[in-house]
Amino acid sequence: MDDSGLTQGNVQMYLESGVTTKSEVIDTFGSPNITTRDGVGNERWVYERNSQQVKRDSAFYSVILVGGSSSGFESSSRNITLIITFDDADVVYDFDSRYSSF
Repeated sequence: MDDSGLTQGNVQMYLESGVTTKSEVIDTFGSPNITTRDGVGNERWVYERNSQQVKRDSAFYSVILVGGSSSGFESSSRNITLIITFDDADVVYDFDSRYSSF
């Protein structure tokens, strides 16, 4: 699965604490953006994905004709952050994800 596979639904479907291995995480989500260790030495991976969509309004020209002030473009952003902590056996110990859209 490529980077676009990092969605809230896939996180819930593919990650299970005490079951999912580090290699399965890489196969599913690719390489992490950041790797660190927590206070007790467990490895922690952070995935951050951002996407922005720009849509051109098909009614742009008619808006101009009637005196509207629309730019004719609509923009939206989506962000997801996934933090996975692995135990000594390289199995998911814990994970947390946050999703925002604006």
